[in-house]
Amino acid sequence: MAYPVTYSIERPERYNRWTVFFRLFLAIPLYIVLVGFPFTVFGFGLPSDSPVHYLLYLLQAISLTTILGVLVFLAWFAIMFTGHFPASFLRICQAIFRWQQNVIAYIYLLAASYPPFGTGPYELQLEISPATEHNRATTFFRIILVIPIAIVIAIPPFSLSEETGAAGLQPQTA
Repeated sequence: MAYPVTYSIERPERYNRWTVFFRLFLAIPLYIVLVGFPFTVFGFGLPSDSPVHYLLYLLQAISLTTILGVLVFLAWFAIMFTGHFPASFLRICQAIFRWQQNVIAYIYLLAASYPPFGTGPYELQLEISPATEHNRATTFFRIILVIPIAIVIAIPPFSLSEETGAAGLQPQTA
């Protein structure tokens, strides 16, 4: 059985030293588009019931990763009823995933050129062969299997309070 996603990239023989040096700074706009920006930092002195405060939270939630998550969640319902991933959702999800992987390749020095916003050409070539039909029972139980993972991600695995120290351990006294 072949894997449904294959990567191929030709790494450049030489990199421009200046772009490698400033790569993390050049990747900031890509990061903001991909995962959002913590706009709530700008509302530090605002009261919590201010309408600007709510707007900053909304702007923080808007990102390509959020859009991808919402589309996959809606596709879960479509698969439950029809057994197929909607074609329009699939095209958008693949485009976001392809661009996300090219951004990661750029940050990890696998690609030399800045990934363009929009459709290619990309240095990292992704071949995605999605399943044509999905098993509804397997799809149903996947959402149940996500619940413990979401809990582990949402709750920090250890406490960093002053009384208990890191990982909930009591501090040693001499």
